[in-house]
Amino acid sequence: MEQTEKLTNSTSGGPVFVYVRDGKIIRMTPMDLDASDAPSWVIHARGRRFSPARKTTLSPYSFAWRSMVYSPKRLLHPLKRVDFDPDGERNCAKRGESGYERISWDEAADIVTSEIKRIKREYGPAAILSTPGSHHLWGNVGYRHSTYFRFMNLMGYTYAD
Repeated sequence: MEQTEKLTNSTSGGPVFVYVRDGKIIRMTPMDLDASDAPSWVIHARGRRFSPARKTTLSPYSFAWRSMVYSPKRLLHPLKRVDFDPDGERNCAKRGESGYERISWDEAADIVTSEIKRIKREYGPAAILSTPGSHHLWGNVGYRHSTYFRFMNLMGYTYAD
C-alpha cells in the first residue's frame, strides 16, 4: 500500500497542504484551520453571524507550483547563448536570435561572478539595483534581515523599494 505524506508549505502564495506520494507532489489544497488556530473574524448583523470558511486562501500561482515543478519546459540546467563570450565578444545585437548551449553550474556561477565584478568596475557598485519585495523565495522570515540583503549589501548595491 502506497503511503501519502501530508506536508505543509507557507510561502508567498499562502499556506497550503502538499500531498506527496513516492517523492512526487500529487495534490495541493488550501490549509484547513482547526480550533488550535487563531479565531476568524466575525460580523454580527441583523441577527445573523458572518465569518469566513476555516481554511486559507491561495493565490492562483500557488496552485500552479505542481505544474511548474513537473513541466517538461522547466529549465533544469544553466544555459548560455552560443555567441556570448563573457571574456570577449558579447554579441548583444543577437539576443533572442542565437541559440543556447548547456553549461555547468560552476561555469554559470563564474559568469555571474565575473559580470558583477565587471559592472562594479566599469560603472560602480550603485549600478547594481535590487527591487525586492516581501514575497521573495529565499525562504527567510524577516526578509529585511535575510541572506539576500546581506549578499546585496556586500556588493554595495542600490536599493529600490
